[in-house]
Amino acid sequence: MENKQPYLDTSIKLLFKELIEIYNIAYKELKPSVERIIKEKITNKDTIEDCLEKLLNIPTDACYKLFIKLCDYYARIDLSSSLEYLKIYEELYGEDDIKIKKKDYKPNL
Repeated sequence: MENKQPYLDTSIKLLFKELIEIYNIAYKELKPSVERIIKEKITNKDTIEDCLEKLLNIPTDACYKLFIKLCDYYARIDLSSSLEYLKIYEELYGEDDIKIKKKDYKPNL
């Protein structure tokens, strides 16, 4: 029986490397969108929520920071929807992780 472990290890490492690359590209594309929304004081909920939805799909610290930044901005427009997005984040990524981060979230209203 042939040992396929080295092949699997290499395949998994390559997969993770590609995934990280994809996350980095997505972050680089979303960061200007978040900054534009805030700088231009965009209040269109569809635009803001579309960006939040995209950020929810990228489980990195950098995207989490953008997500919180945009939630903070969105809270001034629609507090309940902003809090709902935080709840969705908690459901997706776990209660333990968000509890630590949520304590730092205080919307600037």
